Amino acid sequence: MPSDIKTQELLSMAANFSRRTHLPEGQTPFKAVSQSLIIAIDVGNTSVKVMPSDKPATVLRTPIANAGWDENVIEQLRCLSDGVEDVEVRVASVHDVASKRLQQTGTRFLGRHVRWRAISDSEISMPILTALPQKTGIDRLLSAFAAKAIHGSPMVTIDAGTTVTVDLVNERGAFCGGAILPGLAMQTRALAAGTNRLPMIDWRRNEDDAMGKTDRAGRDTTTAIRLGVLSSIVGGIERLLVRYQSAGCVVVTGGDGRRIFDELEITNKVFETELVCRALLNLDNLSDRQECDSVIPNGQSDQRLSS
Repeated sequence: MPSDIKTQELLSMAANFSRRTHLPEGQTPFKAVSQSLIIAIDVGNTSVKVMPSDKPATVLRTPIANAGWDENVIEQLRCLSDGVEDVEVRVASVHDVASKRLQQTGTRFLGRHVRWRAISDSEISMPILTALPQKTGIDRLLSAFAAKAIHGSPMVTIDAGTTVTVDLVNERGAFCGGAILPGLAMQTRALAAGTNRLPMIDWRRNEDDAMGKTDRAGRDTTTAIRLGVLSSIVGGIERLLVRYQSAGCVVVTGGDGRRIFDELEITNKVFETELVCRALLNLDNLSDRQECDSVIPNGQSDQRLSS
């Protein structure tokens, strides 16, 4: 049992925080004093993901639609960095308003030992061949950077979230650009908003009505929508893969990545988790695959980088 009131208070705060942010049971965010810590933050269009370097298997997700989401993320940072003398927060953002709000909240509530570092294309050790690298989505660049470090090049990354990006890295390891498709939820919202009777469906439900797991044609409206939207994305991806003519690995990631992965009728596919955050944590260590291999202890493909 804790021997002093201060320790009891910290453990109580940690328990409350764990319940609010869905940390594994019995795990608290408080740790012994250490010298340094890197915390990766992926600010997307719909949610913010936080991953600490000392526990890269821990990913805290906060929907931006939630009231007080920024204060919740800052509380996560405070708890994760408790007792650490030097903290660098590395931020990759595709949502300018959200990232600005988050940094302003952090400035008010975080101590001076926490340094904020917004990552740009210039910090990624990979040739970028797009017309305007500084305007290319940082999430796309980081996903490709991490996937290339793990699987080599040439390769294709598919990041399925609010949008679905399909990007090509050529045989020389350069990011060539790619294609952007509306994601699953975005397409179904458009159908619901643009019609009188078509419903908005929930892709989080594990209904066994995906392509190849149902009748050849959808027999009800919901199944028809799911089959149509999923077919448009998977079919679009497979067409792009033919266009890219890449002989390398196809790496799938993102919140809807597993669903897309399962439907792709290709053999050279690999599923990876949280590539953006994992790239952020290893940004200063990785410049090519050889250097990456020296810091990847685990042979499992979805855990090799920062795991």
